[in-house]
This record gives sequence, structure tokens and C-alpha cells, in this order.
Amino acid sequence: MKAARFAEAEKKAIDTANANDSTLPKSPYVGVQYAAIPEFQAIGVAVGQQMSAALSGKVTVDQALKTSQTAAEREMKKGGYYK
Repeated sequence: MKAARFAEAEKKAIDTANANDSTLPKSPYVGVQYAAIPEFQAIGVAVGQQMSAALSGKVTVDQALKTSQTAAEREMKKGGYYK
């Protein structure tokens, strides 16, 4: 908490997240996006870049998904989650 000024607000947001009412306006699904692993940010960045490339027409959706999956698996292996 001392290392980052935003830590208290971030912790409060995590602790009070309501998976049954997490969007505004209301949506038909439930859940919140939060993964308590250090690799989450790297995976999110890699996947976001691939989705951007697909939306701009630089790669196909299928290629973006395959590349995203490869990146996610690589990070999970590096983190020791997979053997």
C-alpha cells in the first residue's frame, strides 16, 4: 500500500466488485475481469495488440486469435503454470 498512491483505491475497487452487477448500462452477462497473476498485464497487452491489428485489417481474426493464444501460453509457461 505504501509503494503506490493509488493502491488504496485499487484495493477498494477489487474488494467491492460485484460480479452480478458490474457494468453500466446493465449487460446480460455476469463477472468481472480480474486475474491475480503477474502475467495478466503482459497477456492483456499482447492480446490487445492482436485485436487492434485484426480490427485494422492488418491480420485476420483467426491469425490474431492464434497469435494471442500462443502469447498467452508462452507467458503461462514462463510463469510456471504449465509444464
